[in-house]
Amino acid sequence: PLSDADAAAGVLLSAERSDPGATLLVRTVVGRLPADFDIEALVNETVAALAATAAGFEETTSGYEENGEVETGLVSYRQGDGSHSLMAIMPTANQTFYIIVRASEADYLDAEADAREIVRRFAAFVKDAT
Repeated sequence: PLSDADAAAGVLLSAERSDPGATLLVRTVVGRLPADFDIEALVNETVAALAATAAGFEETTSGYEENGEVETGLVSYRQGDGSHSLMAIMPTANQTFYIIVRASEADYLDAEADAREIVRRFAAFVKDAT
């Protein structure tokens, strides 16, 4: 179950799996973005925030792509603890979703493929719900 701190931080789902090991976290920030917001600027702001707060943060790639009709920011990064993560940033009319999949370096390629499929399916759900 999610803790009160998780709920206060907008965490909707936290799950772990093994073989290959990975953690999935889905978080939301409720609020409207300006009509003229730029997905690339949102990605850059996220990278800057991670660099300032995540121990041993090292960006490996960042950018954005279309998932259906939903623009999705993507940030791939390593941390000092030997983990590698993919964060998808999916803004909608009234909230922004953050989907993070984190795995050990050894399991990351398998986890990344699954993460991209989760993001693709979540984008389809969001598109149909908006």
